[in-house]
Amino acid sequence: TVALTGTLAVTNASAFANGGAVYVALQYVASQARIQVAGTGAFDEVTALGSGGAMHLELAYNASDCVLGVAGQQAFHNVQAGGPGGAIFAAFAGEAWRSSIRIEGNVTGSGGSAFEGGLVAIAMTGNVYDSSVVVYGVHRLDGGSALRGGGCMLVR
Repeated sequence: TVALTGTLAVTNASAFANGGAVYVALQYVASQARIQVAGTGAFDEVTALGSGGAMHLELAYNASDCVLGVAGQQAFHNVQAGGPGGAIFAAFAGEAWRSSIRIEGNVTGSGGSAFEGGLVAIAMTGNVYDSSVVVYGVHRLDGGSALRGGGCMLVR
């Protein structure tokens, strides 16, 4: 389990790859893994040249019974990514069994831009079996822009 809880405030951060402020990725076989960002977060002027301008959460290979989640009060302002997810990129990049990506709580974003999913990009790009994407709560996404798809939010 990887859990980031409490209060996290980030201003003027950048990454040349993924996750301008937060990057959590499990690169190999994961069983019953949890990556959870919860609590209160404030991200202002955060950029990544790759994916996930502020936050990149990924299980990159076989995932079984796993959860990627963002919960609580998360606020994003002027966040950018060269790839998907100006604010948040959450993905299963390999096969996923009985796993879920959950965006819950209150997420607010303004002024996000990315290649796909101006503020939020959720992706399951491998073979997915009995897995789910849950977006639940009160989300206010204003002023997002994307070069390809999902000006504010992209789920694929």
